[in-house]
Amino acid sequence: MLDATRLHALMIGLAFASSSEIGIHQEGVRFLQSVIMELSPSAPIDLPDAFLHSLVYFLSTYKEFATCRTHLLRCVNVNASGSLQCSPVLEPGERRRASDGKQRAGGPSGDVAKEIGAGCALADMVKDIGYACTASVQQFEMVLSRFSDITSRDLAHLLGMMCMNFSGLDQSGSLHTFGSSQRSENRPQSELATWNLNVVAEVLGKLPACSWPDVFAALDYPSFQLRSAKSLSMLCAVYKLARNAALPMQHVLRPWSNKAGQLSLLRFVAGGPATAFDFSHTAQVDLCDRALCPPGKTISQPPPCWLSLSFYDAVVGTAAPELYQRAMELLDAPLKASAEVVLLALAQLPNNGNASICVDIYATYIPVFMNNHPNANFVFQRVWILNASLLVRNLVSFYCADRSTYQRILDTLIELNALNAFLDFCPPEAAIEIAACAARRDAFNFEKWLQHRIDTNGEAFLRASIGYLKLKTRKPSNDRHSANAPALSQKAQNTLLSSLHKNLRSLPPELQEEVKQLKGTLPFSQEIEEEANQIFHKIYTQECAIEDAIALLKKLKQSKSEHDQQVFACMLRNLFDEYRFFPKYPDRELRITGVLFGSLIQHQLVSFTMLGVAVRYVLEALRKPSSTKMFRFGQCALHQFKNRLHEWPQYCQSLGEIHALKQDPELAVRIQAGISGTPVPEAGTQVPSTEPPARAGAQPQDLTSEDRMFMRGSLPIDTLLADPAQAIRAPDEALEDKVHFLFNNLSSQNMAAKCKELQDMLPRDYDGWLANYIVVKRASIEPNFHHLYIMVIEKMESKKLNQYVLAHTYRNIRTLLNSEKIATNQSERSLLKNLGSWLGNLTLARDKPVLYKDLELKELVFDAYERGRLIVVIPFVAKVMDACTRSKIFVPPNVWVMAQLRLLAEIYNEPDLKLNLTFEIQVLCNNLNLDIKNVEPSTHLRDRRLKRGSKKDAKPAPVVPAPMVPAVAGGGPGQAAA
Repeated sequence: MLDATRLHALMIGLAFASSSEIGIHQEGVRFLQSVIMELSPSAPIDLPDAFLHSLVYFLSTYKEFATCRTHLLRCVNVNASGSLQCSPVLEPGERRRASDGKQRAGGPSGDVAKEIGAGCALADMVKDIGYACTASVQQFEMVLSRFSDITSRDLAHLLGMMCMNFSGLDQSGSLHTFGSSQRSENRPQSELATWNLNVVAEVLGKLPACSWPDVFAALDYPSFQLRSAKSLSMLCAVYKLARNAALPMQHVLRPWSNKAGQLSLLRFVAGGPATAFDFSHTAQVDLCDRALCPPGKTISQPPPCWLSLSFYDAVVGTAAPELYQRAMELLDAPLKASAEVVLLALAQLPNNGNASICVDIYATYIPVFMNNHPNANFVFQRVWILNASLLVRNLVSFYCADRSTYQRILDTLIELNALNAFLDFCPPEAAIEIAACAARRDAFNFEKWLQHRIDTNGEAFLRASIGYLKLKTRKPSNDRHSANAPALSQKAQNTLLSSLHKNLRSLPPELQEEVKQLKGTLPFSQEIEEEANQIFHKIYTQECAIEDAIALLKKLKQSKSEHDQQVFACMLRNLFDEYRFFPKYPDRELRITGVLFGSLIQHQLVSFTMLGVAVRYVLEALRKPSSTKMFRFGQCALHQFKNRLHEWPQYCQSLGEIHALKQDPELAVRIQAGISGTPVPEAGTQVPSTEPPARAGAQPQDLTSEDRMFMRGSLPIDTLLADPAQAIRAPDEALEDKVHFLFNNLSSQNMAAKCKELQDMLPRDYDGWLANYIVVKRASIEPNFHHLYIMVIEKMESKKLNQYVLAHTYRNIRTLLNSEKIATNQSERSLLKNLGSWLGNLTLARDKPVLYKDLELKELVFDAYERGRLIVVIPFVAKVMDACTRSKIFVPPNVWVMAQLRLLAEIYNEPDLKLNLTFEIQVLCNNLNLDIKNVEPSTHLRDRRLKRGSKKDAKPAPVVPAPMVPAVAGGGPGQAAA
C-alpha cells in the first residue's frame, strides 16, 4: 500500500470508503483523509475527469470531509473537460477558482457554466446518476440545486430523457453511487428499477421555471422519441401527480420540427386510455349536423382523440415522405372503426386538407362509400360543404378508373348539385360522357354546356371532342376499360357533331376536314340515305353523266345547308364502304365506279385522310394482276387524276414499280415525269376546281400511317405579308415560280440535288428574299417540314443566309405579337406557334442561344401577364422551349432553361389560368421528362397584377425588339436595321 502512487492510493481509499461494511467503510475514510492531506498545492496532480467527479461528489456528501474537499481542489489540475464534469458538484466560488486556475495555466478562458449549455446538461447528469437520484425528494433537489436558472427547455429535456429511459437504464457506468449518502445514517439502500414519479412530480412542481405549457412545447427537440406506451404513461403520471389533471393535448398538437418525435407521441396517445388525455381545449370534428344523416343510420363514436380535429391536423402534418407510411398506419384504426368521422375530419383541416395523405385516403374510401354504403349521402353532403375540391377530385379519379360507375356517379352529383363542378374538373372525354348521360335524364342542357366549354377552352377542347367522337364511332373495342364506358347516344353524337360544325372556323384546316369526315361515320337518316342512293342510281343508269355528278357533288360540298352536307358525306361514305365489293361488280358498273372514284381525286372532292385512303385503294387495285377487274378499275381511276401525279413523287415511284402500267404509254410518261415532280402539259381544259391545288410533294399513300406527312396545310398569312418590311426585291416571276416548284418537290432523298439546283438558279443577291420566303411562306405554315428547311439552310453553306433567316424570323414574330387581331384570331396564334417552333429549331435545337437583344422570353411573359395576353404568348414560348428536347446544351438543369420553366410553373399555378395554357405547359414539361409539380415556381409575378378590361382591346405596345438584319447589296428594302 505504501508503494502505491498517489492516484492509486486515492482510488483504493475511495473504494474502501464506499463499502457497505461499516468497518471497511471507516478504515477507508481514515485512509482517504490521510492521502488527501498529504497532497501539496505546490505540486498539483492530474486526475482522470470521471474519477475526479466521483471523488469530489463523495467528499461533498459528508460534512467531515469539507476540509479535505477544499484541500483536494487546491492540489489538483482541473482542465476544461474536468471543470465541465465537476461543475455540478462545485460551489460557485470553487468554479471561479477552477476557471482562474485554468486561465493561469494557459487554458481556454470562459465560465465553466457556459460550457455546459442549456438543455442537455441537466438531463445528461440525471441519466448518468441513474434512478437513484430520485430515491428521495432531498436527493433529487440536491441534484437540481447544482444547476442555476433551470428553464422550461431544461425540464423538457429532463422529462424526455426520463420517458425514453423509463426502465432498463444501465447504471453500471454511473459516475458515483447514491447509496453513500445514506450510509451516514447506517442503513442500506436498494437500487431503484425506474424513476420515482412522486419525487419527480413534487420537486418539479416546486420549481418556478416549471410552466407546463412551455415544457410541453419544448419537447420538440431533435432527439425526442417515445419507444413504448410506458414512456407516455410516465409523462401523463408526472403531470397527473403535479397538477391532478389529465395531460392537456393542445400543448403537444402544435406543429413540431421533430416530426418523427411528434408522430411517436401521437401513436401512443391514440392507443392510450382516454382518461389520460384532455382534448377539451382542441378543435373538434364537426358532426353536429345530424339532420343530413338519414333516420336509422348512425355514425359510430370513436375515442376522444379521433374526434379532435387538431389531432388529425397534427398527424397529417407529420406525414412527410419518410414518415408517410407510419402516419397512414396510425390512421388505419379509426378508418376501420368509423371511416365517416375520418373523412369528415380530413375535409375540415384548414391547411392540410389537400395533402397527399388526405387525397390517398379519399381515393381508397370513395369506392367503399359509392358501393351503397348506408352513410354515403350524409358523408358526401358534408364533405361537399366542407371541401368541395377534395370530393370532386376523388370522384373524378373514381370514375376515370371505372367508367361503369357512371350511373352512381351521376346520382351523387345530381343530389349534391355538383354536376358543373365535376365536369369542370374532368378530362374532356369523361366530361362529355357524364354530360351526355345527364342530358338523357333531362337534368342538363348538353348543347349549351358544349358551347360554354368550347368558348372557355377553345381548340384544346375541340381537339379532345373530335378524338372522343372518333373513338365512339369506331367498332366496339375489346378493351375492358372502354367496354365499361357509357354508350354515347345517337342524339348526343349529333349534338356534339353539330357543336363542332358551329365552331369549324376556330379549327385549323386539317381538323376541319376531320369534322367533315366524321359526319360520314355517323348513321344518316333514312331520308338522307334514300337521296344519296337515288343519285347513285342515276349515275349507274347513265341518267346522270359523270361530269354532271361531279358538278353536283361540288355543289353539295360547298353548300351551307346541313341537309346538303349530309347527302355529300353519305355518298362518300357509301362509295368507300363499297370498295371491298368492287371485285363483284359487273364490268360496266366497275368502269363507271373507276371514273367516279378517280374524278373525286382529280377535282379534290376528297382531301387529307380520305384522299390518302382513295389513292391507296387505287394503288392496291393496280398491284393486282393486269387481267383482273380490279386492275382495270385502278387503271380507269388513275387516268382521271393523271394530271395531279406530279404532286406526289413518292406515289409515282410506287406506281413506277408496277410493270403492267408501262404498257400504257400515256400513264407511263406521266408517272416518269411525276417521279421528278415535273408536270406534263395537258391539251384542253378540265372542269374548274373549287379549291386551291394541294401542295406538291404530298404522298397520299402514306397518309393513313403518318396522317399528313405529305399534305401541307395552309394558314392565312395576310398579317405577315402586310408588313411593310416585306417589300424586299424579289426575282422575276418565272424564277420565283421555279423556286416555289423546287420547294414543293423537296424531300430528304433529293436534298443535295435540289440545293445544288437552287444555288445554280438563284443569285446570292437574293439571299434576303429567299430567307423571307422560307420563313413566311414555308416555315410559318408548314411546321411538319421544318427539318427539311433547316437542312436546306445548312446545305447552302451561307453564313449570310443563316443570318437573314434568323433576322426575318425575329421580325415576323414581332409582327404577329404586335398584331391587333392575334388575341382573338386563332389562325394568327397558330402562325406564331409555328414560328416559335421554327425559332427553337434554328437556335436551341442546334445548341445556339436565343439572345437577349433579339428576344427576351421572360420579359415577353411578364408583358403578356400584365396585359391579359397569356393566350398568345404561353403557347409561343412553349414551342420555342420544346426545341430543348433536341439540344445537348439547353436541357435541364441548364440555368437559363430552368429559369424559363420556373416562370412557366408560376404561371401554371395561377388560379384562373385557362385549361389550354396549362395543357401547353404540361406538354412541354412532359417532353423534357419533368413533372411540373416538381418544378419550383419563381416569384417574379408576386407583385404584378393581371391587367384586363380596357387594356385588352388597346393597341398593344411593341414587345419584341426589331433584330438587326444584315444589309447586302441587292437585298432591297426591309433588310436594313429596323
